[in-house]
Amino acid sequence: MEVKYFKSTAKTNRFKQNQKVWVRYEFANHLDLFFRWRGNGRWVTGTCDKFAPFVGNIKAIDVDNSFADRIHGKLIKQILEGE
Repeated sequence: MEVKYFKSTAKTNRFKQNQKVWVRYEFANHLDLFFRWRGNGRWVTGTCDKFAPFVGNIKAIDVDNSFADRIHGKLIKQILEGE
């Protein structure tokens, strides 16, 4: 399954610089995110401005279905499938 991600271009309170941040859902001007808290082992979700200075180029990559399900979660998966 294809999912979107970006690499953080700057160190913030949430991310390390060059950390891979997965995009769960892309709204008009903000992103619903799935990422490791400061690069550590704890996975969390969050929301940020789509045009924030630390958001790099948003790219798409093909990942395993089990990881894609973990990124999208049950609610987002239902929205994407149109249920």
